[in-house]
Amino acid sequence: MRLHLSPEEEEEALERRRECGAGDGVLLGIHVGGRGNKRWSIERFEGLIGTILDLYSISIAVLCGPGEEAEADLLRDRFGASITVFDNFDLRGMLAFVSVCDFFVCPDTGPMHAATAFDVPTVAIFLEDRWQRYGPVGNAHRIVRASPVNGEDEVLTAFAQLVSHRFSAVDTGDTEETGIPEGGGRE
Repeated sequence: MRLHLSPEEEEEALERRRECGAGDGVLLGIHVGGRGNKRWSIERFEGLIGTILDLYSISIAVLCGPGEEAEADLLRDRFGASITVFDNFDLRGMLAFVSVCDFFVCPDTGPMHAATAFDVPTVAIFLEDRWQRYGPVGNAHRIVRASPVNGEDEVLTAFAQLVSHRFSAVDTGDTEETGIPEGGGRE
């Protein structure tokens, strides 16, 4: 699947990226939403974000959708200016923004499918056993099977693998998808 954006949508997304302080640096997008049994707890995301901020010098943008204002407020209160929280995207704006992220972490939701369609390396969090059917395909992504109350370590490990691969490929000039541990994404 391929998604197409207008030049105006692409420019707006790049402006939002600059708002995050990413510039030429690394931008991690995190979508904290999801419905029903696809929803990973906000406490898990809060812990994950805190750990990533401690370990990496990257910009983090959190995407919250309609009805997720409490989650947006909680993360703004907890992390302040260390992260950027967007809770006002329309569908096309969200798609465009996801396309300018360097990495993406999210549950099994529409933004996960958008990120993988834009070839953004993605950690997909599955709380159900449907990952074999709906999970991202290919070695550029990772699937983590979690529960609503655990999985932070596994998500962090999967993210570290994506970061390691990206920067080892940049450092060596190797653009092939090699060196990815087996079992990451579906083949």
